[in-house]
Amino acid sequence: MRSCADRRPTLIEGVVVFAIAWWGSWVPWHIAFVVAPHLHYGMEGPWVQHLWFAIVPLLWCLIFGRRIPLGGLTQNLRAWLVPGVVTFGISIGALFVLYLTPVRHMLVHVFPHDAQSLIFSTVAPGLGEEMLFRGFLQTSFNRTLPWMIRLGRLQFGTGTLLAAIVFGLAHLGNGTPLPVLISVGFFAGLIGLGLGIGYERSGNIWVAMILHNAMNLVNAGLLLFLPGTA
Repeated sequence: MRSCADRRPTLIEGVVVFAIAWWGSWVPWHIAFVVAPHLHYGMEGPWVQHLWFAIVPLLWCLIFGRRIPLGGLTQNLRAWLVPGVVTFGISIGALFVLYLTPVRHMLVHVFPHDAQSLIFSTVAPGLGEEMLFRGFLQTSFNRTLPWMIRLGRLQFGTGTLLAAIVFGLAHLGNGTPLPVLISVGFFAGLIGLGLGIGYERSGNIWVAMILHNAMNLVNAGLLLFLPGTA
């Protein structure tokens, strides 16, 4: 009988699922707008895309008998304390660093703060991106690349770092000027690493989802009070 660890997805599976989920997201996107042409690409489109991010890994696990750690909502919460606080701090710090740049007015494209975008930020990104990047991609990387990275007392899996790098690169396509894109990608990578360490330590993906959405919501909310970002 295979152990639970042996049923984790492999690196190759991680790459395949990521490709299907990320670059294949245009398929359900366009199907949705063919079936329901009244939908708005800029509003309902991201919902379809992020739900696809969550559905693809879950379907893969169901079809091929793979398992990824999900945990319970209150499982190993103490393991999330330091990574969660540090990651939340990086997220808010990143917002203010970007605000100090000459392109602060472009932050609204990174963190839209209209009503529908705020609702979107509290649900979809955490669900879809955490299931794809942390749940499936990080798990598959860490199974195939079991080496640990040690920075003083801090240690985390090689796969956790690689998944965070991919997460950062995936945020380079937000349609903002190059300096902002590079900054957003860098900070997204750091945030991805923090979320990944918390998930690696706890096996609890629900906290990663909630924290991800909370960071988006708080940053979007802060823009309401920062002049020059409308």
